[in-house]
Amino acid sequence: MKTSVATLLAIAVFLSCVACDDAFGTIPTPTPVPTKTPAELDMDIVISFLETSQADRSRLLIERGSDGRVIGLDLTARRMIGGIPRQLGRLTELKFLRLGYNGLTGEIPPELGRLTNLVELQLFDNQLSGEIPSELGNLHNLQELHLFGNDLSGEIPPEIGNLKNLKTLTLDGNRLNGQLPPELGDLKSLEEIRLSDNQLSGDIPPELGSLINLAHLYLGQNQLIGGLPLEIAGLDNLVGLYLHDNKLTGDIPPEFGNLNSLADLNLSNNRLDGAIPTELGELSGLANLYLVGNELSDGIPPELGKLDNLTNLKLSDNRLSGAIPPELGGLNALRALHLGRNRLAGELPIELNALTRLAAWNYPTWTWKVAYRANLVSCEIGNCPSSACLPVK
Repeated sequence: MKTSVATLLAIAVFLSCVACDDAFGTIPTPTPVPTKTPAELDMDIVISFLETSQADRSRLLIERGSDGRVIGLDLTARRMIGGIPRQLGRLTELKFLRLGYNGLTGEIPPELGRLTNLVELQLFDNQLSGEIPSELGNLHNLQELHLFGNDLSGEIPPEIGNLKNLKTLTLDGNRLNGQLPPELGDLKSLEEIRLSDNQLSGDIPPELGSLINLAHLYLGQNQLIGGLPLEIAGLDNLVGLYLHDNKLTGDIPPEFGNLNSLADLNLSNNRLDGAIPTELGELSGLANLYLVGNELSDGIPPELGKLDNLTNLKLSDNRLSGAIPPELGGLNALRALHLGRNRLAGELPIELNALTRLAAWNYPTWTWKVAYRANLVSCEIGNCPSSACLPVK
């Protein structure tokens, strides 16, 4: 059997290597590169983010757990620019992520939906665009979601209704459109929802009446239509109801008089009609009642005079008729009374002289005697030139 030259050369090389091993010992294998720990990988992601965003590092809060993993990242107002990196979705132990008051741009990475330990997510007051990722609905431990003051568009994803522990939802000041998802009614822990200043349309879902812990409901400055849901009247903990600057129609439900915790009611600049319910006089804690710019008719209910804590009563630009009820003189805390551009008639009640805290007054063109009120700083009473116009005895 013939052996090729190549084979002989290979055998020779092998034997020479064996001889080398015998003479000098075994040839060492390359030292493996050490594998980084999860804690080190976390910090690599954070440092990379700080560098690419050109963050001001003078005041940073990076909280780490006992194992060194990053569990909290507060970069609020750090003058950051650029996008939010998808790699932040690998910080799986993160409990709070605060990136508000910066100049961040681009879309919200759907990878943030992997941060299932997250309790607080703050991305407010940036320049973020695009849609709200449906993946945020995976954040089952989330209690606060703040996305207000961006340029977000599209519809509110119904998956937000999966966030059963959510207490605060602020999406105001964006360009969100479409209808309010009825799934918001599944957020039984919700205490505050701010959706004002968007382009939301359609009816107010009656499912919002299921939010038994809700204290503040902000839906103003949208394009909502339809009537005021009766179900809202069952929200016993509601303190503020803000539905102003929409296209809502129909009556103000008398059942709203059952909202015993209500302090602020703003229904201004809609298309509401009918009478002001006398039941609103039962809202003993009401401080601000704004019904400006609707099509409300009939008289001003004397029952409003029972609202001892009322500081602002604004009913101008409606179709209210009849005389001003003298009972309004009992509103000792009142500082602003706006009744102008209605169809009111008769003389001003002398009882209004008791409103010594009044600081702003608005009433149609009439002529009467003038009494000085030291606290009165604005007077809009038709052609009356005085800075303090009230009837005298």
